[in-house]
Amino acid sequence: MQLAQKYLNNLAKDDDLVVVYFEIHQDLMEDYGLRLEIGTLVLTRVGIYPSNEWFSVFDFTFPNDLSDRFLSVALNQDGSLIDITHES
Repeated sequence: MQLAQKYLNNLAKDDDLVVVYFEIHQDLMEDYGLRLEIGTLVLTRVGIYPSNEWFSVFDFTFPNDLSDRFLSVALNQDGSLIDITHES
């Protein structure tokens, strides 16, 4: 989980997908007094997919089920970033 958060933190200002995710939720953040930062997100699900090339997926979203959209971080068996996606 810490590795997935580290990737999100490193990409927070440079990755268009992460920036768009926060832009989509700007009204929500203002309504609930949330700050525009990765630390606002909470881990909601961990998926581990064993196979020849197993990987894990960590889903992050806003606390208290404020949104049905989440950032999904996929890591390979070595802990290297595969992809970050925006899901709903």
